[in-house]
Amino acid sequence: MRNYNIALGLALGLTVYLVGIPQSLAEAPPTVNIRGQLFDGNGAAIRGLRSYSVRFFNAETNGTQLGADLSGTVTVSDEGIFNISATLPVEVLSSVEAWYEISVDSNATPNGLDANDRFPQRVKIESVPFALYAGEAGHVDAEDVGTGNIDDAEFDALDGVTNPIQSQLNAKPNSANVYTTTELDASQAEQNAAIVLNATGIVQNAADLALKSSFAWVVANASVAALPNHGYIADSPSVLTVILPPTASLTMGDTVRVSGLGEGGWVIAPNAGQEVLLTSLGISSNTGAWSEVTALGSRKWYGVAASADATKLVACDFGGVLYTSTDSGENWTPRMTDTNRFWWSVASSADGTKLIASDQSPGYLYTSTDSGVTWIPRMTDAIRGWYGVASSADGTKLVACHNDGFLYTSTDLGANWTPQLIDTNRGWYDVASSADGTKLIANVLFGYLYTSTDSGANWTSRLNDSNRIWRSVASSAQGTKLVAGNSSNNLHTSADSGASWTARESAGNRSWWSIASSDSGTNLVAADFGGFLYTSADSGASWIPQTEADSRKWQSVAVSSNGTKIIAGVSDGFIYTFNMGVEETVSSGITGGAEAALELQYIGNGTFRVLSFVGSLGTS
Repeated sequence: MRNYNIALGLALGLTVYLVGIPQSLAEAPPTVNIRGQLFDGNGAAIRGLRSYSVRFFNAETNGTQLGADLSGTVTVSDEGIFNISATLPVEVLSSVEAWYEISVDSNATPNGLDANDRFPQRVKIESVPFALYAGEAGHVDAEDVGTGNIDDAEFDALDGVTNPIQSQLNAKPNSANVYTTTELDASQAEQNAAIVLNATGIVQNAADLALKSSFAWVVANASVAALPNHGYIADSPSVLTVILPPTASLTMGDTVRVSGLGEGGWVIAPNAGQEVLLTSLGISSNTGAWSEVTALGSRKWYGVAASADATKLVACDFGGVLYTSTDSGENWTPRMTDTNRFWWSVASSADGTKLIASDQSPGYLYTSTDSGVTWIPRMTDAIRGWYGVASSADGTKLVACHNDGFLYTSTDLGANWTPQLIDTNRGWYDVASSADGTKLIANVLFGYLYTSTDSGANWTSRLNDSNRIWRSVASSAQGTKLVAGNSSNNLHTSADSGASWTARESAGNRSWWSIASSDSGTNLVAADFGGFLYTSADSGASWIPQTEADSRKWQSVAVSSNGTKIIAGVSDGFIYTFNMGVEETVSSGITGGAEAALELQYIGNGTFRVLSFVGSLGTS
């Protein structure tokens, strides 16, 4: 009920635009301009002087390289935009088809090219056949036109470029194989028409190429209907919806991307008759199997916590010892076995190496940096009855509360602590933290909820219309989506960092002693003390009782970052673990927070598939 750990990731998004065509019909080889834009996983531009390499091939995959590598450096603008002027090797001009492959140094600090800097797909150069015609035309020596000294070999080079003229000239008898100025002038009108026709074809082809290969990013501040081959940066304080393009406007291979930036997060919503294949995202389906951990016996499991992948677990026995597991609960090791303590709450970093535990007697906090093998007592200046604890994703920022005093925060793994809200003593009971430790939520057992957006320096009271018996709180990775439970009322959820709240009637009036949230805030778990565990896959709008786990005195719960794995503890009972199935398709919508990004590709029949994603996602 007190561990809401976050796994953060960073990914690189690259977009290439081929906007060049042969610069001159008389030059061979011509130059193409390769235009691209670099973003990191948060949608921020990557900039500065960057190394690049361009290679040409005669096939989309594998194939033979055409000519040598083109390499150098290019300055990437503050918007992440770069332009590379590449001279096509002669081998490209003589190839029936050609693709180019580009690599650009995409590290936060430029450090040269490596395998990770290569763009995932080659780009076809549609203008090669026209460039070839232009190059062949260059075989005619313009200085000889006036003297009439143009021979058959030079005219043959024009074949296909000026077909009407070539056919006419081929029919002329001339034993010297040389044509005079007079003979050429007679067909000048047809020659001009042919040149205009071919030039028009080149321009039209270039426009078509630019249309097919371009990809545009749009900063969206409100819900938007997406266009094919567009990306949307969702920058809004409230949830922003990106509606997928209608099927009639899509071509196989079209892509749509969304990248979160604003605190409100985003939703990608399919149109009627469309669906998205989801298996690769690992979004929980709210169905699965429960396992009872009997090896530890029946104990007072007052606190449980999990790493982001729920591989590393920690559980505390009120009146006993701590236990840790490194294999998702299959095996457990007792910790702090020198004496029994009244452990109340535990929290974990995303990787499971940094832990914090609260003890009500003798009344200290304890931290570990080696997954629970060794522990250091903290806040030993006085005996306090510690209750809820929470941790940032990296384990450096901690928050803890006790029932007859203040909140305390630490920014150095628990070595030093700062008291917060010291104007008066409050009966604090539970706390939760965002991934970066900036946004916090805490509850007073008989009082209000409080939120902070500056790591605990300042606090705002919430839901202060009446006092409730608040027992549990949970937070998404971004700190935007919050959940709170009390002993005799509904669960309440917030999608705006606690500014407004919604009572969830579907959960009913129960004794909500513990809550846990996935990174995205979409998948939730709530424990009814004396009832069932309840799960939600839509940020708390609806709840499903997990009747297979039976009605028990559920005391504590924790969940993996993607919401598919649950660990729950019973007061005077066993620990239970749950592995959920994953959603295979969705036709409602996919949700993500400010830290999340998603790329979808249309594969026909109203169906999209996931090409790439960053962060934790859910379904709406």
